[in-house]
Amino acid sequence: MCQLLGVSYSEPKPFNKLFAEFRKRGESNPHAWGVAYWAGDGHGPAVIREARTANESPLAAALASAPVPAMVIVGHVRLGTTSGKWSLRSTANAHPFLFRVGEADWAGAHNGYIRGIGPTVHHPVGTTDSEAFFCAVADELELSKAKLTEEKMDAVCRAAGKYQNSGKLNFLLSDGENLFFSANHPATVGGLYFREIKRSGQRALIVATRPLFTDEGWKEAEPGWLYVAREGRVVKKRRILPVFTGKTQLTMFAREEGPRAAVTPAGKRRYRSYIDYWEDQVAKKRAANYH
Repeated sequence: MCQLLGVSYSEPKPFNKLFAEFRKRGESNPHAWGVAYWAGDGHGPAVIREARTANESPLAAALASAPVPAMVIVGHVRLGTTSGKWSLRSTANAHPFLFRVGEADWAGAHNGYIRGIGPTVHHPVGTTDSEAFFCAVADELELSKAKLTEEKMDAVCRAAGKYQNSGKLNFLLSDGENLFFSANHPATVGGLYFREIKRSGQRALIVATRPLFTDEGWKEAEPGWLYVAREGRVVKKRRILPVFTGKTQLTMFAREEGPRAAVTPAGKRRYRSYIDYWEDQVAKKRAANYH
């Protein structure tokens, strides 16, 4: 599956060593990579996206070796699930996605798939459900005229609540000051982990799909909660309340223990959750397209 990387620092700090470790995950997520980062000087974000495998990209290698300072980072390596070669090779479908609300540029990255996103005022450039989701978030932020962090949290929670039970919704989102992150299922089955570090008076918060460097010190992000990090630590969290939109709501959580998928005596596969079922179908479709 796609991999996410989010970082919030208490002061501008080079992130190349962290990115160098993260880009290795491009090997199993080969279709695109991207990074948005804010330097903390009132400008930005700088956004780099490429429809290429991260661990084979000269551009990604350069970023991994350059000590560029940043305050906030949103990173992504993509395993494409939309059909067609154009989709997989398109920079338009690479994360993070950039959108403007009021006087601020936002960037967002998503891991998973979402069903039933309706028409939005902000229009996607590419063909992914991920970008469509961030268009819905942008609409909610703009409609609410959110300026304070609490107001932004309310808007993001409302947008995410509409799709909490309609797919796999792990996402990072930032306005350059706050780093929002959320997952709608446990970290152990593909959600998010985060780690807060304090050294020599400096703070850093790292969010990732899987722990980086070490397993020590990482916490599981609680499913169905929106976290807000600023200046290297979590400052707020809020439960996302699912909103029934009149469309089919799908259960995201595993209901039985045991292996991811089992074969019944009748020869049919039994899945722990809709997530497992969908990922299996995507894998079959991808294999068919490549053969």
